[in-house]
Amino acid sequence: VAQRAALAAYADREWFETCRGRVIECREWLACALREQGFEVTPSAANFLFVRHARASGVALFQALRARGILVRRWDKPRIENHLRISIGTREECERLVAAIAAIAAILAEGIAAAPIDTQAR
Repeated sequence: VAQRAALAAYADREWFETCRGRVIECREWLACALREQGFEVTPSAANFLFVRHARASGVALFQALRARGILVRRWDKPRIENHLRISIGTREECERLVAAIAAIAAILAEGIAAAPIDTQAR
C-alpha cells in the first residue's frame, strides 16, 4: 500500500512542484531570518539548513530549542559540534523556530552567555 501511494504521489507532477516550491520558498525565508539572528547559513538546495551561530554553542541552542518543543539535529563531532541541521517545515513551524531563536538570543544579549541557557523556558 505504501509503495502504491508513493508511486501515485511521484506521478502527480503538479503536487510535487507545489510542495517543492513551498519548501524552496520557506527555506529561503528561514535562511534570511536566521542570518538576521546572527547565524552562518551554509548554502542549501535540500529540505534542510545547516547553520551555526557565532556566539552560542550548538549544544546550548539544541537544548534551548528542544525545551521549547523544537527539534533540530546536532552532532558531537569535531568541526560540526556547533552546527545545527534544521529541517524545513511549514511556514508556521519556521516562524515558531525564528521566534524561539529570538528569545534565546535575547538571553545571550543580556550577558548570560557564560551561564547555561534556561532550557525550561517555553
